[in-house]
Amino acid sequence: MIINKNLTNLRLELDNIDNKIAKLILQRIEIVKQIGNIKKQEKNNFYVPEREEEIFSRLSTLYPKLNPKIIKVIFTEIISASRSYEKIFNIAIKEHFLSKIATQNIFGSFCNTHVFNNINEIVSKDIDYLLIPLDVNYDNLVEINSNFLLLKKIVVENIEFYLFEKVQK
Repeated sequence: MIINKNLTNLRLELDNIDNKIAKLILQRIEIVKQIGNIKKQEKNNFYVPEREEEIFSRLSTLYPKLNPKIIKVIFTEIISASRSYEKIFNIAIKEHFLSKIATQNIFGSFCNTHVFNNINEIVSKDIDYLLIPLDVNYDNLVEINSNFLLLKKIVVENIEFYLFEKVQK
């Protein structure tokens, strides 16, 4: 098979760019580990949604030629992978066809999801966050509020989800 020399050269350029990206991700992970140690010492949250939104906004402003959705998807995964060196979150999700998509939109791929039907199923588990769709008839919202605090709302495919953070006791 004969490969065009230009194609080969362009692929080599891409390989060099990929190498640089991987090296930068490794540098990012080392810094994240340091931040994780500080967060542990100061008992701060590992997930700070405002910080992530700040990153997406800053990058979208700095690089207007990149679609903001592309920035969000790529950097959600980079942040998720980096954060996995600090902590991998356990997320309880209500059984709903968009729950896993919503979870991935928020936390990326590096988290564990636990599907539940009844709030009592998750109370005894080591759950960090709870994600429930607003369109589900959910009678135990008061019980959720005693164990979890509302952190943020996310919309996926016109369905509102509420993300709750477990209250640290």
